[in-house]
Amino acid sequence: MARIAICAGTLGDSEGFTTAGTISFSGGEVRVNPTTTGTGYIGLQTYGSTGGVTNWAAATIYARAYFKPATLPASGSEEILRVYDTASGNKLHLRVTSAGNLAAYDSANTLLATGTTALNTSTFYCIEVQCGTGASASYEVRINGATELSSSTANLGTTNNGFVRWGKPTNRSSQSVDFRYKWLAVDDAAWPGTGAMAVIVPNGNGTYNTVASGNYTDVDETANDGDTSYIATTGTVGNAYTATLQNCADVSISGTILSLRRTGIFKRDGASNGQVKVRMRSNSTDTDSAAFSSTSAYAFRSFINETNPNTAAAWTTGEIDALEIGMVNDSANASRMTATFAIVEDRAGGFNPSWVVAANLTLGASGVLA
Repeated sequence: MARIAICAGTLGDSEGFTTAGTISFSGGEVRVNPTTTGTGYIGLQTYGSTGGVTNWAAATIYARAYFKPATLPASGSEEILRVYDTASGNKLHLRVTSAGNLAAYDSANTLLATGTTALNTSTFYCIEVQCGTGASASYEVRINGATELSSSTANLGTTNNGFVRWGKPTNRSSQSVDFRYKWLAVDDAAWPGTGAMAVIVPNGNGTYNTVASGNYTDVDETANDGDTSYIATTGTVGNAYTATLQNCADVSISGTILSLRRTGIFKRDGASNGQVKVRMRSNSTDTDSAAFSSTSAYAFRSFINETNPNTAAAWTTGEIDALEIGMVNDSANASRMTATFAIVEDRAGGFNPSWVVAANLTLGASGVLA
């Protein structure tokens, strides 16, 4: 494996991740701004064979976020990231001090080291954190690709990494903060490095269109509208729907494609649970997920592909331009899909942190980053 989670930070709860406390989504950013003893965070996990959220169970993870400390704690320090094990125990957490310095703490909440770089409140930084496993294990913190903190003998607990939470998941100094995040990624094999993300949404009906009702205009919302608009399958096994998507040029995707995450939001259509598969069509080849149940409540299903499963090679912009995503009915009971979209992560050629600082990204009505 490699990429095990990506989050553009633009779609809010539509990305299917856990959020809690004081958190909002606006202008292409995740904002965590609790006051005094308050908390708030976005939690990243990964996806199982049927696209449901699950823990990683990885011995080593590498987490990245673009982070701006718009308001630092007035005194002391507050958390900006916490890494948890598969049993929800603490492994490693990162704080920012009132002076803007990063500080790392081990699984026993013991200070490991404090950095020397003072973060500016008006600047986004590419923050990357490596967390291993063991009573004497390796961790490292990088700022814009340069090592800020590291050790090979940190007590990071003996249970594997399970998930991370960016934000202020735990109150430390009872200080008000305003933290901004975007373009979050987690890898279990290597440093994520720099990367930007954009959302592509349906712009037409694709190859398959054997449904009872609805078309691409009913599933192109990035903030899904539940039962207001949706596509409903027939009760015939094998009947399917796929939608074409916006082109890479529409959302300024270029350079090396690092990963693609496709998502659909499903529930049953009627009184009985259904069965659904998520379909991706690339290079005239269909790739279907394992079947899962559609129940009375809408549920997110996501899959990450670093490479095109049809070619086993890195995605090209041309292949993404021709991509279709949708669903396949897999039981005699019908199901609904209220939204589907893909998040594309790219290296964007000359992409660098200074470009991030200058960018003023907003999410338009069609879900396009502009």
